[in-house]
Amino acid sequence: MSEVPPPDPKRRLFFALWPADELRRQIEESTVGLARHSGGRVVPARNFHVTLAFVGEVTQEQMSSVLSAAEATSASRFSLVLDQIEAWSKANVLVLDTPRTPPELALLVDRLHFNLLEKQIKLKREVYRPHLTLARKLPGLRALQKIAPFNWAVHEFALVESSTTGKEAGFAETRYAVLARWSLA
Repeated sequence: MSEVPPPDPKRRLFFALWPADELRRQIEESTVGLARHSGGRVVPARNFHVTLAFVGEVTQEQMSSVLSAAEATSASRFSLVLDQIEAWSKANVLVLDTPRTPPELALLVDRLHFNLLEKQIKLKREVYRPHLTLARKLPGLRALQKIAPFNWAVHEFALVESSTTGKEAGFAETRYAVLARWSLA
């Protein structure tokens, strides 16, 4: 009798803007009070990011296509200004965001999505709104609040793997690991 090979393990991936440690610290110091006051589950600063494209579960076989799509993606450097905090009711999250998406960011997202689709990587169709999640599972909504702006000079984007630990013990903790980075021109 022949052995059945184990199923191809899948990795949960997304592309993101990944802030430098100093910016991450500044954002945490300025927003942690609001995040705690929201009553939601506060996102740890180590997980702060701005998603560009959620890829989802990927087999090892698909990994080369994901990497190839990123390699084919080019865009210019830009500045992202995050200056407001709001609750998104549909997603039930508290976010740091901006009412103005830089054109270079929109182009980066469009090119990345196009290259992933060209490599047969299916993506969920949705309107892109850059944001950094501060808290999840809010018990109620809160009004939009302006804050001192964070000016982020964006020079690269990253491929990130998401993993969850502690499910079996009743407390799920999400961890992110940057797998690769690509510089912007």
